[in-house]
Amino acid sequence: MNLRIREIGHVLVVTDKMLMELKLLDSFLASLEQNGVKYTVFDGVQPNPTIENVENGRRVYREQRCDGIVGFGGGSPIDCAKVIAARIGNPFLSVRRMKGLFKVILPIPPFFCVPTTAGTGTETPARLAPAASQRSHGGLLRGCARLV
Repeated sequence: MNLRIREIGHVLVVTDKMLMELKLLDSFLASLEQNGVKYTVFDGVQPNPTIENVENGRRVYREQRCDGIVGFGGGSPIDCAKVIAARIGNPFLSVRRMKGLFKVILPIPPFFCVPTTAGTGTETPARLAPAASQRSHGGLLRGCARLV
């Protein structure tokens, strides 16, 4: 993936703490640096990401003035990255209002995935799992080719 060709200068890398601790992103992040792409790592994704995870990632994206998103990991980081992208491109829609068919209608920022697992369904539309303690609203954001 050549982000410089796409004129992307600063990406938000969405992952989880375990992958950071295992140093699985080290070579990827070094490659970004070598190619002149700034990055900010958001590793606040928990298993079965919540709306709070999405909103925190969205806040970091805006604060750091990112212009692209990379989901790096298994299903949870990539799903969370998809919903962060949807919220950035469609700021008037809450995550709860995105649930269902064809809700995400405006363009999202440039979005890339680096899957580290197979069989998690990350190639399907984004999903947030219900987590009562975080007051999330589980469900699928379906029917949007932008998120697949």
